[in-house]
Amino acid sequence: MNLPLGSGPFPDAAPDWPPPTWQAAWIWSAEPTSGTHDYVYFRRVFRLARMPAAALLRVAAEREATLWVNGALLDHGPPISDPRFKRYQTYDITTLLKPGANGLAIRVYHDEGRGGFTAHANAHGLLCQIEADGSVIAATNDTWRALPCPAYHKPTVRLGDSMWPEIFDAHADTPGWELTDFDDRAWPHARPVISPAHPLWGAAQPQARFFPWVNLIPCETRPLRRTRHRPAAVRQVGEVLQQREASAEDTAVRMSLERIRPLSKAVVSAAECLVSGSGGTKIRNSSPEEADDTFDGLRNATLLLDFGRLMNARFGFRLTAEAAAIDIGYAYRLEEGRVVPYISRRTALADHYIARPGAQQWESADWRHFRYVQLTFRNLAGELTLDEVWAEEVRNHFEQRGAFAASDPRLGRLFDMVRRTTDLNVVDRTMDNPSRERKQYLGDCSAIVPSIMHCFGDGALLRRYFIQHAEGQHATGQYRYSYPGHQDDRASLFDHALSLPLRLWEHYQHVADRALVRHLWPGVVRLLELSASCLDRDAMMTLPPYNIWFDWGHMERRGHFLPLQAMTAEVMRRAADLAEAIGKSGNPWAEIGRRMRAHIPRWYDTRRGVFVDALIDGQPQKHASEHANSLVALWNLAPAPMIRSALDRWAEAPQFFGQASPAWLYLPAAFIHAGRPELAIRWMHDRLGRLEAQGLDTWPETWCLFGENTLGRWRCRNSRAVAQGAGLGVPTALLGELCGIQPAAPGFASVRIAPQPGPLTTLTGTLPGPDGNYVLQMEKHGNDWQLCLELPSPRKVVLDALFAPNAKHITVGTRSLAATQEVSVPAIPSASRFIWEADRVSEIRLTGQA
Repeated sequence: MNLPLGSGPFPDAAPDWPPPTWQAAWIWSAEPTSGTHDYVYFRRVFRLARMPAAALLRVAAEREATLWVNGALLDHGPPISDPRFKRYQTYDITTLLKPGANGLAIRVYHDEGRGGFTAHANAHGLLCQIEADGSVIAATNDTWRALPCPAYHKPTVRLGDSMWPEIFDAHADTPGWELTDFDDRAWPHARPVISPAHPLWGAAQPQARFFPWVNLIPCETRPLRRTRHRPAAVRQVGEVLQQREASAEDTAVRMSLERIRPLSKAVVSAAECLVSGSGGTKIRNSSPEEADDTFDGLRNATLLLDFGRLMNARFGFRLTAEAAAIDIGYAYRLEEGRVVPYISRRTALADHYIARPGAQQWESADWRHFRYVQLTFRNLAGELTLDEVWAEEVRNHFEQRGAFAASDPRLGRLFDMVRRTTDLNVVDRTMDNPSRERKQYLGDCSAIVPSIMHCFGDGALLRRYFIQHAEGQHATGQYRYSYPGHQDDRASLFDHALSLPLRLWEHYQHVADRALVRHLWPGVVRLLELSASCLDRDAMMTLPPYNIWFDWGHMERRGHFLPLQAMTAEVMRRAADLAEAIGKSGNPWAEIGRRMRAHIPRWYDTRRGVFVDALIDGQPQKHASEHANSLVALWNLAPAPMIRSALDRWAEAPQFFGQASPAWLYLPAAFIHAGRPELAIRWMHDRLGRLEAQGLDTWPETWCLFGENTLGRWRCRNSRAVAQGAGLGVPTALLGELCGIQPAAPGFASVRIAPQPGPLTTLTGTLPGPDGNYVLQMEKHGNDWQLCLELPSPRKVVLDALFAPNAKHITVGTRSLAATQEVSVPAIPSASRFIWEADRVSEIRLTGQA
């Protein structure tokens, strides 16, 4: 249904260029709205004398919209974006139209919110037009009808940082409002958002492009994939002793207080029908008129549904009732066999539905993150029939391409945990987590960028990740810490911003997208200039004018701080490489990076053989962290003997290093890159294996494994997200370092294979590239290794035989040769790396002494 609309707003990549001619105006309800958790219904009926050959619908809304055409649900969209760079979605609706009357119905959600979810949050509006055979036949203006929906109550607690619970009173709704033949004559007309022309200035602004909607950008990605699921199982049928009055605002707290008991006075029959879809489930509660001598509290029927796995989905049901109120609690996991929706004051995972008499259905307007749903039925008048329940899952159009397996099966399971977590943390944007915040943090979520590339391949969503963060750059050169995010840059984090050019370099290496680099380059330069201004005359990084994050880790951050020096030096080096890639020669960044790297050995403590976190007045301090030592090792920022010593010290006594959380992107890759894959495998077992041992199959929020004590506040892990976008560095470590599948030239024009299997005896990795998958298979037989490489097409391969430094023979098989060709290889000194190059090789088999 959606047109394939390209991958970027700049002219050399956007297929919607030149942009459409907008005849639509931004409109809103003429009746006042509160600015908090507002839903407004919009309608327009238009007539067609004949079926058009082609019809397009373009729509943008602040913040979110749901669209129906002739009563059929079209989509939820477009994606959330900064109002100044508003995305609009385009749909092909030709097959949904008919001769005669056609109806377009749109529900727009707006929330000015708190916590800086988006800049210019007080802007609200809808922009929409339909073009048939090149002519605009319907466009938002003051002829449209608009009605604030009173069915949605204003909650007093939040479901998460960027969303509210939905408290829906069906008595106050307008059933059938989305249908074409609905009579909307009593609805007020919409009002244009823009004011009429000012008499002094004498000219009106364009109706579709005025502040804050200055840029209207075609959406880079397709709408999310929607799939409806029935429950996989009914986990429990029972009743609860009601603990509090059934007020909607207390839903999550009330459900968390009530324990599920066996059915005694409430009645639930045929609950299994909800799984099979074969009929209705009948529900009754205990009678409030029960005799005093037996009354021991009101017993409300409850159902615990299991959808089989974690998902992001809109929950819905179809029922018939005389009167009812339904508590809907969501959970990622069960607590003592039940749903406990009140996770924290920031996360009250429950909705509430108040039924009207008769048959009806409801689906949450926004998606929730859950595996389990508990329904508790309140205030029943007689019997309620629950005909159907469902979860309409929303997912990006990712295809699983990356894979990993090894003789150590836990490593493969950890890879799969990350893949599932990445999938859950990417909808129409990347997110730090889908449960509490849903923010596209620049630093935390930067781990998602390489994880997407390693698990699913590149795509338009990654391009938009970079472009959107560029849109949110502050005038100082600092990037917003999240997108969308507020305008105040005081909360921005300096190392978050530094991660953008690092991820951009990695992305460029994978896909060779010079257009994207050119588009982002002016902003990168502003960040580089800001970073350079924080250097002293010796090219030592002083503490910046913004906070620094670094994993909320335990580090000595005073004075000259090594992790910041290391990251800034690497940013300067990679920025110089990016500049070279787009022909921006003669810049100072390479020299600045070189001068910064020259100082790194000053942080080396010769007595202990480790790199410390900080120099104060030129003197190394005592504290050493995994963060500092991993960055030095990963980016080769010091002489090899120093790096080897630091890794040896960690191998002997890791407890003497300030511990990085499993969310730290760089540590396992650093171990392997420095030639110690056995330490990376040990680290993954020790830190990450604990998560798997607890039955988790996704990556939880783990600033510390079993809780967090940050800034003096204790937060137990149960209040944290169970799928977190930070800490997804495992695919990079396993595919890029352990398997060693890397681009030798941007876009995989040539390929470098540098596996380091360490103690493993078998290794299989599949890395998605821009033109197909790169598959490496290795197997050890005694002292010999056999290696097979499959490429999407023949190209130059650079084989760095780190795993077999004493290799004697390499067997090269090509699809273009009928016979196998054996190439003799001279003995290789153990201190050097053997690099073998062959043109147009599509398969390699190597046999050598390990």
